[in-house]
Amino acid sequence: MNSDKFTLNTDIDLIEKNKNNNSLIGLILCGGRSTRMQTDKAFIEYHQMPQAYYLYNQLNAICDQVYLSFNQTQISKLNSAYPSIIDHLKYENSGPIAAILSAMEIHQNKSFLVLACDYPLLTIEDIIKLKTTWENENNSVSFYNNKTNFREPLLAIYHLKDLLELAKFYKKGNTSLQFFLNEINAEKIQAISKKNLTSIDTKEAFEKTYHLINNY
Repeated sequence: MNSDKFTLNTDIDLIEKNKNNNSLIGLILCGGRSTRMQTDKAFIEYHQMPQAYYLYNQLNAICDQVYLSFNQTQISKLNSAYPSIIDHLKYENSGPIAAILSAMEIHQNKSFLVLACDYPLLTIEDIIKLKTTWENENNSVSFYNNKTNFREPLLAIYHLKDLLELAKFYKKGNTSLQFFLNEINAEKIQAISKKNLTSIDTKEAFEKTYHLINNY
């Protein structure tokens, strides 16, 4: 096998060591129809199943509970096998912050590990690194993209101690999660590999990434 090709890590021991946690909720952002991709990114298959379900299985191994997050237009996509949270109507057209605020109404004393479906190269090691930093620093944390010089607000853990501030932030008319993470000075970490933070937004990028993941 070509050593330059991407290898998916499925180290069961690594997952099991990080499973025991009763205060972290996984929230997989399923978003909606991508204009450039012309389909819901959540249901694109890189690993022989829709990406949202694949991420659910990964987070289910290390979080207390996991939910797929949908907006109001995606109700027809719900699958009873996967617990889901629908964005509340009062947060309509607010962007990804709606997912966290809606989940907060169900879990008011939990931190949230937020993961978008746009990053199929992100590994379980990256996710565990995110979780470990949250535990060790007792703070909100996100990946930091050196290429864009921005925090990645959809690859982040929002600590329960910051969620009241998030609600206040929204009530002031703010919706940018990236701005919020900057405002609270959340921890910043690097992905294990720079390519792991690549957002896949076009059909061409999907084809290339699919072949990379599946080694052909």
